[in-house]
Amino acid sequence: MALSRIDITVGLLPLRVAWLGAWIGILALLPAPASALDFVIQPGQKLATICAHLDAARAGFCGTMRELYPQSRYRTEPLWATVRPDSTFSALEGLLAPGSYELSLEDPLAFYQALYAASVVHVQPLKDHRVDDGWSPYEMLILASVVEKESVDGRNRGQVADVFLNRLRRNMKLQSCPTVEYALGFHRPFLLTRDVQIPSPYNTYLHKGLPPTPVATVSPETIAAVLRPAGTDVIFLVFDWTRLDHAFASDLATHQANAAAARSNFEQVFGRKVMREKFAHIYYAPHADRAGAQPP
Repeated sequence: MALSRIDITVGLLPLRVAWLGAWIGILALLPAPASALDFVIQPGQKLATICAHLDAARAGFCGTMRELYPQSRYRTEPLWATVRPDSTFSALEGLLAPGSYELSLEDPLAFYQALYAASVVHVQPLKDHRVDDGWSPYEMLILASVVEKESVDGRNRGQVADVFLNRLRRNMKLQSCPTVEYALGFHRPFLLTRDVQIPSPYNTYLHKGLPPTPVATVSPETIAAVLRPAGTDVIFLVFDWTRLDHAFASDLATHQANAAAARSNFEQVFGRKVMREKFAHIYYAPHADRAGAQPP
């Protein structure tokens, strides 16, 4: 006897209910889509890198921050305004506090407020500390950003700070590779002659004094280092990528010998070709361009 369509439908109903129940059970076991992420800002990052990571976490998130910035009370908050009195979003270069923040995908304002509240506290020591040389808190922040990059993941901060403080006091050019790399947009293990000739206000091989803005985010330890440096008389440094350490000098002859040794060591370990290559995602501190949003 042939079954009617109704008979077939009724007969399969328990199977369909069981199948649906099984899928509901599976879905219940799957993790719910994250509504918030842990967003990490590392010392040594550029504002453009932070924005790229924000947009990778949620498309357009950095654009939303740009829209919120002019409306923020932190833009005109007395301490903040003293450090960097500027209404443009690019004024945040170097001002954001490194750390871990909850990035709400539904409420950008909450992330924004937490970030800027922490950043106001972060720059407070610059405002509190009296600098005998008469530099402003913002100038000290710029200097700290140079020290952050030159110290390469926090090595020898105090002596690195000495180098650039001593050069400023002697009216010498800073000749800092990370400032040039900020203008170039890439890192090279040893800059070429044409690199240090780039016409940019960030090129401290051409121009005396500090660059116009910070070149990276700054750790609290580096802020402390520029406010309380080691107190040595060094005015030169070179980083040896094979030893992962600096060589400091107080005279040109010693520095030239240190630099020649560092180049020779690099060539022997990594080869001459690598010395000239561009690295878009290193920029002196290897960790600095890798941080971003990660699930909590």
